[in-house]
Amino acid sequence: MTENLAKLLERVSKSQVDNPVDPEEALALVVDGIVDALLEDWPKERAREEAHLTGFRERLMLVWNRPLTLFRILLAASGECFEEYAASLEQARTAKGASLRQALYYVHGRVLRTATAVGVLLEQGLPDDAYARCRTLYELYVTGSFIADHGDEAGLLYLEHDAVGQWKRLKRERSWGAKNVPKRLERAIKADYRRVLRLYGESFGNDYGWASKFLLNKSGKAIANPKVEQIARATLAGELPDGHPPFYVESSFQVHAGVSGALGLASGGEPIFPVGRGNAGLEVPLMSASQWIARASALLRDHSLSMERGLKNLSTDTLFRLEERIREEATVCAEQVERETARLKKLRGRKLRRKN
Repeated sequence: MTENLAKLLERVSKSQVDNPVDPEEALALVVDGIVDALLEDWPKERAREEAHLTGFRERLMLVWNRPLTLFRILLAASGECFEEYAASLEQARTAKGASLRQALYYVHGRVLRTATAVGVLLEQGLPDDAYARCRTLYELYVTGSFIADHGDEAGLLYLEHDAVGQWKRLKRERSWGAKNVPKRLERAIKADYRRVLRLYGESFGNDYGWASKFLLNKSGKAIANPKVEQIARATLAGELPDGHPPFYVESSFQVHAGVSGALGLASGGEPIFPVGRGNAGLEVPLMSASQWIARASALLRDHSLSMERGLKNLSTDTLFRLEERIREEATVCAEQVERETARLKKLRGRKLRRKN
């Protein structure tokens, strides 16, 4: 590519001497030429990149094959739960608890989508980005569990809250200059938003306003503007102290732009700044994601109408056993990576001392 750019600059310079043009036109010509040169050289660059990636993935799987394979199995099992649940949903749309089941359907659909992204990122050696998605899995699980605890009314409010989201999205687009929203659609969205506020009160317009009715403050009044932390605390009261669990805060470092997310899991505890793929730190998102996927799948299975209790229990036990196996295998792999990192560090130290 460098040779092509050199030839291009030489040609442009000669052209400027022979046929002078406006400097801005000349700059545009150079920039277009650079883009064309990049496109011309890209097949070779892509082949080199693909070869490097293939080699990296082979080395990654030499260490992490077992937990990553178990993670794929857990995803497949969760997907089967969803398919069976969706089939039973079609058969019971008019049965009692329809709103609850519909809400859980949407929640678990997002669990599967997010979990698939976690798997893709892990197999590419990007544990920090996978860890960021674990925060979403946690929020989805506690939301689904909260809805299940409070029944069909909570499911209905959750579904109705889409009117709030649609109106806020439209307002944001308008404030940023969007002009392509049909007037008829805008009127319909606004009318639906006003409808739900009339039905459920002004607090319903807050981000988690659908949960407000079920969360009470110390005075026994509904919390007008609840947060996901309060939903989690109400759902997992016997498991969590006040505040988010530590992993939620740590994974948030990879969502926000603070410096705390710079080193991350991929550094393997070393004072280095990883900007590409690595084989360290995969155990953390593997364990975290598996926990919430298994719990969310068991929750969905428990509300399925198409399976008898004995089979539900067996299926749930299998999901949690998969989670345990992933945790066990990931721990073994992490210890292996740690030993290899220590060995290489010691070897580099020896080489450095020999040079000095």
